[in-house]
Amino acid sequence: MSRICIIRHYYYPEDPRSRREAEALAAAGHEVDILALRQAGEPAREVINGVNVRRLPVGHYRGTLFHYAYEYGAFFFLAFLILTGRFFRRRYDVVQVNSLPDFLVFAAAPAKVFGARVALDMHECTPELFCTKYGASPAHPVVRLLAWIEQRSLAFADQVITCTPQQREVFASRGTPAGKVAVVLNAANSAIFKPRTPEPVMWEPGERFRLVTHGLVVERYGHETMVRAVALLAEQIPDVVLHVYGKGDYLPEMEALARKLGIEDKVIAHGFVAEDILLDGIARAHVGVIAARRDSFRDLTHTQKMYEYVAMHKPVVIAETPAVRTHFDDECFQFFTSDDPEDLARALRELYYNPARALDMIEAASIRYRSYAWEEQRHVYCDAVLGGIPRYLPGAVEAEEQAAHVAAVPKLAPALVTSQEAIARVPSMVERSLARPFKDLNGAAQPVEGDGMYLAGMAGPVEEGGN
Repeated sequence: MSRICIIRHYYYPEDPRSRREAEALAAAGHEVDILALRQAGEPAREVINGVNVRRLPVGHYRGTLFHYAYEYGAFFFLAFLILTGRFFRRRYDVVQVNSLPDFLVFAAAPAKVFGARVALDMHECTPELFCTKYGASPAHPVVRLLAWIEQRSLAFADQVITCTPQQREVFASRGTPAGKVAVVLNAANSAIFKPRTPEPVMWEPGERFRLVTHGLVVERYGHETMVRAVALLAEQIPDVVLHVYGKGDYLPEMEALARKLGIEDKVIAHGFVAEDILLDGIARAHVGVIAARRDSFRDLTHTQKMYEYVAMHKPVVIAETPAVRTHFDDECFQFFTSDDPEDLARALRELYYNPARALDMIEAASIRYRSYAWEEQRHVYCDAVLGGIPRYLPGAVEAEEQAAHVAAVPKLAPALVTSQEAIARVPSMVERSLARPFKDLNGAAQPVEGDGMYLAGMAGPVEEGGN
């Protein structure tokens, strides 16, 4: 049995990706601890599906950059102390850190010095996320700093994991070897997101048309586009209703817009709800709608809810991006132009009057999804994060399969080392991480005046309509 610690600056088990990963490792027979944030009312310690959860006394609050810096710093400090203290008692074989923030991976520095394997799961490309969220240019000093931190963090980790091929390409363009980055798609947890009925829930033209969207309610996820599209549809489809599950800064504005357009009875905000209520809401809906605005960040990522709708046999109407197009085509999804309410209304109208098209979409997306499902992705994940550690342990699979897997992979490297050997490693390890050549947002390496690092075209503009 191997001992693994996961560090995640978010709530657990609310974060679905961290939950899938931790439970996959626990199900394979490994001992898994996770350090996470703590919400009011949550216990500091808990065991959930075989995962030992330790919640640190830090909460997550959306606000100014100062608030984010304070929150990240406080969590980093506590995670560093607790992980270091636990390591000398438990001797973790692997420490996995899930971004954001990227620099959280350095909380694993003592464990790495003493021989633990360090994996970094990059949920997002931080510079692009900052540019999108705050309207900053690639030349902004904070963006330059975030890009530098990103590459230092990737260089420090033994293994990098990310969510899409597009993100792997970006990391590689900035200097990280592509072979170091494994892609584990944000597939739905099939134990949770699964059809509730033998046949898809369908509608007949002239009847109620239930739309659903869930997750974080913020402006960049296109809730304004969805509300305006419902207003355009209301005259032709009087019984259209959009159900919104989730919380976020844009929720009051969304409700105000619905009132202004006179469709407050057609946009139902449920807020953040328990998992069983969310699943019931998705199950009763006819169509899942995803309207995230296209930008340099969204072109690189997938929204997890598209996989969740597919897993629950819902036709998906989604804003078109290159990352989505890589995995699903027009047979699988009904696409529309991002940030265009009229085109979203067109896409929904066409689907409403052609239920047979929706059934064909569900079938095609379900077939395509088989290779993307978590049952397949968890093997990719376990192999990446564990390296040479056997993916399964005796008792989890038949002995013959276990023996074959052990014979096929090398032993975990580096092995745990003595304190004297570890101390001797520190200078070279830090030097390699900090002195690595570095490329940034646009690809052409340029020296930065005053230091020996390299930035790639930071002053150059991001191409319109691209990344």
